[in-house]
Amino acid sequence: MALWWKFQGPSFTDYVTRNIRGTEVTILPSPYDIPEWFRTYVDTHENRWTVEFKYIDSEPLMIWQSSENLRLWLGRNSGRVYRIDARDGSNVSDDPNARAQIIRRLDDALKQLEQNVKLGTAPANYELLREGIPRSSIFRPAQLAMAIQPSS
Repeated sequence: MALWWKFQGPSFTDYVTRNIRGTEVTILPSPYDIPEWFRTYVDTHENRWTVEFKYIDSEPLMIWQSSENLRLWLGRNSGRVYRIDARDGSNVSDDPNARAQIIRRLDDALKQLEQNVKLGTAPANYELLREGIPRSSIFRPAQLAMAIQPSS
């Protein structure tokens, strides 16, 4: 099985200032919404590229299928993304077009979640994943190893 890698989430200096009903507010994401670890691999049995996330705590999961080609496992209570998998994942290491297509699908799915009142309960988590996933190397563990330190 693939190694777990430290997720390079925001630091305490990565805050957002928003105007909410006339009041300027500084917002930091909850540490519970930021993945601590992630891993990526190709499930050759199902021909799916998969990325999984670990958080401070865990919870029961539910599957949300944004399209025929993309599935997300969400926390039943929090709505956080715990796992993503994409069909036809066996060629992502070699095909930049396949990688770009998966990233587009993922971005679209995370935007759908943010807009879905029932499912989109963790918008900070979806935004962090959109911005925090190392897109240039996530499909290639060897490149990932050079960029991020693995867990022990």
